[in-house]
Amino acid sequence: MTTNLSSRQGLLTRACNRLKDTMKAQDELIASAADIRDAEQEQRLLQDNQWHIQRTIQLIETDMEAVDKALENYSIAADNLNPDTPMSSDILEKVAGNSEAAQELLGNASAILAKLRVMECHFRAETPQFERYAVSDSAKLNQAGRGLRNLKDPVRALCFYCDKGGHSPKQCKDVPSREQRIEVLKKKSLCWNCGEQGHLSTQCARGACRICNEFGHHTSICKKAEFAATKTPTATVSSSSKAAPPSKKSSSKPRSIRKTTAKMHSVTSDSNNHEECESNLVLH
Repeated sequence: MTTNLSSRQGLLTRACNRLKDTMKAQDELIASAADIRDAEQEQRLLQDNQWHIQRTIQLIETDMEAVDKALENYSIAADNLNPDTPMSSDILEKVAGNSEAAQELLGNASAILAKLRVMECHFRAETPQFERYAVSDSAKLNQAGRGLRNLKDPVRALCFYCDKGGHSPKQCKDVPSREQRIEVLKKKSLCWNCGEQGHLSTQCARGACRICNEFGHHTSICKKAEFAATKTPTATVSSSSKAAPPSKKSSSKPRSIRKTTAKMHSVTSDSNNHEECESNLVLH
């Protein structure tokens, strides 16, 4: 029984150390944001670190879930400890101390996660929706030496699949299937997350897919999206066949929207009191 408790303690220790390392990497960024009083400097900081902030939020959430699960298994193993085990009272006292340390770590992680979410929301509120624009030749002549404010011709939003205006990439009918769109992205060397050139999807600072809320691909190529069929099959009906009775229930169902939830832990201590140790957390 003590062997099981010892193995559970080891798993909890490793989970806590992973979470602690993830949190420690964010101290400098959070401190820099807290010291900035100028709105323009703060916006520049958030723009430079947008992808990093979004990625770290995912890592902290994953590590917190791992610690929470390891702590639960550790507590179950302690509850199943035989009362006749030698020095059982000392063992249970150590279990209580280790559990308290893990709970405190989860509280500190929740505080950092809350700060990162505020930074993420602030960035999204200040950043307009991304669009691609094309300028006509006559407009380019008008803008020379005068600035964009002197443009006479309106700009047109272009689909990065067909290079035509009037529709979003998700609604492109010239390149309707997911496979065709991926081929266009490869051929044009475009980012799979935003459709721009010059960077990879892993380096993209744009937002997540609007359908599955995951990073790394554009909404127009999401596996969960509904794509228009490239061919429409036709059916022939014999004149001698009888019309089928109407169905009582419609077979079409509205597509469900995936909801994402974040598991949050309540913070019982002031986040300003959070201190990080230089060494890894070791449970005894």
